[in-house]
Amino acid sequence: MKKVLVLNNEIEAEWMAEILIEEGIPYHIQSYHQAGLNGIFQLEYGWGHLEVDPDYKEWVLKAYKELNRGEFNDGKESE
Repeated sequence: MKKVLVLNNEIEAEWMAEILIEEGIPYHIQSYHQAGLNGIFQLEYGWGHLEVDPDYKEWVLKAYKELNRGEFNDGKESE
């Protein structure tokens, strides 16, 4: 797996995890929080990052952009 994007906060991480689980895409989310440093790295480097197989990189980046614009469509009908 390769790092494909930096996540800004835990909410983005949860949204992306939910999307990737629904799509069956293997992933790893790494938080930059370190208890001993009280989150100092998160202020400078972002909340954490998302890793996926390079084959999914373009799909994940597109989904992330759509999610941030409020346009993500998982193909399911809303009731």
